[in-house]
Amino acid sequence: MRDACLTRLISDEVLDRAYEWPCRARRDYPASADIWNFRRNWTNARNLIKQAIATDRFRFGVLDRIVKLDGSEIELWTARDALVLKALSIVLGQVLPVSSRCTHIKGHGGSKAAVRQVQAGEWRDNGNRDTGGMGRGSTQLTDPQRRGRPEAKPTVRQRSGPTR
Repeated sequence: MRDACLTRLISDEVLDRAYEWPCRARRDYPASADIWNFRRNWTNARNLIKQAIATDRFRFGVLDRIVKLDGSEIELWTARDALVLKALSIVLGQVLPVSSRCTHIKGHGGSKAAVRQVQAGEWRDNGNRDTGGMGRGSTQLTDPQRRGRPEAKPTVRQRSGPTR
């Protein structure tokens, strides 16, 4: 199965489909963004990506930390890495099982189904998310009332993570 997935991953069909996503998502990026050079050299870049993946030499680069005009920060994959991640999601999405509770998947009910699940009590918050960003500590609100202790007040717990 590995070889079939690998062959599909480096096919022109999957890479071209994956290529559309970063182009569309980054269409308003400034002229200095890497997406423009990536688009200009797409044919060559596709061949280099295919060769690197086929020979097990592909490596993801580091994330770029971008400070937006409003002062907030985002961490961004390079256009090349974003494309490969999208190609992986296309291939693996056809192989791996998808839970019917994943309402963001087409045909699984969307936001209306998610709201119905919450209202019916079928959804629970397990707190497994990194609300502070990748690689940084985050603050998570824990609400004791949700755990059946109405007398306690909500508390804030600081999680620490590796820093750069």
